[in-house]
Amino acid sequence: MSIKGGSYVNVSSSSRIMVWKTAGAVLRLIWGNDRMLLLGAGMLQVVAAIIPALQIYTTKEMVDVLSEALVSPNKTASFPAALAWVTLQSFLFASLTVMRSIGEYMSLQLQTRTSFHMDKQIAEKAAKLPLSVFDQPTYYDQLQRVSNGVSLRTMNVIQSLFALVQHVFTLTAVLIVLAAFHWAVAAALLLILIPNMLLHMRIGQWQFWQMIAQTPTARRSKYIFQLLCGREAAKEIRVFGTAIYLRDLWSKLFWKNATEQLRLHRKTLLSRSVHEGGAELTLYLACILLTWLCVQGRMTVGSFVSIFQAMRNSQNAMSGMVFTLSRFYQDALYVSEWFTFAGMEEERSPEKPSTLSGSLQKGIEVRELTFQYPGAVEPDLDQISLHIHPGQKIAIVGENGAGKSTLIKCLIGLYSPSQGQILYDGIPLESLEPTDFRKRVTAVFQDFVQYQLTLKENIGLGHLEQINNTEALIQAAHRTGINEWLTLKAESLETQLGILFEGGKELSLGQWQKVALSRALFKEAELVVLDEPTSSMDPKAEAELYRLFSTLSEGKISLMVSHRLGSCKHADLILVMEKGRIIEQGNHNQLMSQNGVYADMFRIQANLYHIETVSEPIIS
Repeated sequence: MSIKGGSYVNVSSSSRIMVWKTAGAVLRLIWGNDRMLLLGAGMLQVVAAIIPALQIYTTKEMVDVLSEALVSPNKTASFPAALAWVTLQSFLFASLTVMRSIGEYMSLQLQTRTSFHMDKQIAEKAAKLPLSVFDQPTYYDQLQRVSNGVSLRTMNVIQSLFALVQHVFTLTAVLIVLAAFHWAVAAALLLILIPNMLLHMRIGQWQFWQMIAQTPTARRSKYIFQLLCGREAAKEIRVFGTAIYLRDLWSKLFWKNATEQLRLHRKTLLSRSVHEGGAELTLYLACILLTWLCVQGRMTVGSFVSIFQAMRNSQNAMSGMVFTLSRFYQDALYVSEWFTFAGMEEERSPEKPSTLSGSLQKGIEVRELTFQYPGAVEPDLDQISLHIHPGQKIAIVGENGAGKSTLIKCLIGLYSPSQGQILYDGIPLESLEPTDFRKRVTAVFQDFVQYQLTLKENIGLGHLEQINNTEALIQAAHRTGINEWLTLKAESLETQLGILFEGGKELSLGQWQKVALSRALFKEAELVVLDEPTSSMDPKAEAELYRLFSTLSEGKISLMVSHRLGSCKHADLILVMEKGRIIEQGNHNQLMSQNGVYADMFRIQANLYHIETVSEPIIS
């Protein structure tokens, strides 16, 4: 099925192929995790499937023995035989109960292990995707679909397969028994089963494709609801009085999807009612046939009772089978989204990676670098060429949207250029193994992460090999002045930061930034990136940071994006960007003498912030 203009278009053939391919992939996935548990659960279902057919036979024999006893002169003589059949019937019922309990526990074990494995796969896959993928809304639609209970649906696929096997065995055995009495009874059941199966498969398709179509709206609705209920927008909602507007927007999106779902539900209910009415009529006609045969003496009372019971039980079994098939079909379509996500193209590693030995000797060379975001009309970076020498301190300035942060991400391998090359000591960046290369890089981005974890983890995540080095952690915290608001001892490293969890310490944005800087400095790297590192700091803290940066980056390449041009005065090279191009480059004195864009921006800031009177940090 596909959705076009709000209507459902039949593509059931391709959907059926996808469903069975997905089912096979799920079996292979779980087989690889716990084959013995899977085999045990499967065998249990097969054994449980045979019992209903045995119950039909025992019911017939039990009723016939009791019927004969009623007309026999020696009624007590029939008691042992009747007791034997009653005992066997009770044993079969008890066996089914025990098997259901064991099967439920085994299914729970499989579900737990499968859920962990699939969620782990999602997390691992996300970490291996190119960073550019995270700039695409379609990725977040896909992520919501695979995060929305897909592991439970995967287990449902297995449980449905087991149940289908059980239903097939049960119905086959029952149909054989019924056909032995009269072929018309078996034919009546088949006449009910087949159309019902096709209908519920169609319903499963409708529901799945509706979910696909509604994902963007559902994600937007969830986002607005989180704004209403979370801390992120709480202050602005109160200051600007936007609660009612956002609530109405959320309500509109919610009911858009809900109305479509209710409309589809009405459609499925109507279709099912028609089919169920036809099934009841077919069973009624079959019962008339059985009654006629019994009255004519062409079957015993025991046969009549057992067949009548079998028909009614078979109807329930068929309803269960049809429901199971529908759930299997729908869940398999949902789970196919997980396999689509798992198959997304990962960040490429070179087949024969090159390595950088020791410190950089020639530096970084950029040749006609162009980068364009997927779906963008114009490139974000356009034909950029430059050479960065070892140990140089580079400042990148320009208006918002000039491409500064994009250039940084390309230089450290987070984005792959659309055209052109980046070379480290003459080696193309794309030929270096990403994990090995990034050991040489440390960074603080403008949108740094506020990890709601302990201080130890917040700093230690910068260099996991040293996360248990208490002395180094405390030293990194001291460097950025964390000791000004937290006494730094071994036990204080376990302080929970943020207020998301109980006992957490709330930090200001500037304090969070110091934590992020400590994380970056904790990693001894050759290439240091600071993307607008002082946006939340007061002038004194900013001056201290740049002095510290000057010391720590000595002998290293440093790349700094900044809007505060006072911090750029003593950079070795300043790159002025505009609309994805470098329009000016040189040191502070050279650019001021050119009296161009940089000089204009510097003078404007000098007048606004009086930076010429501030004790400016020195980067030397």
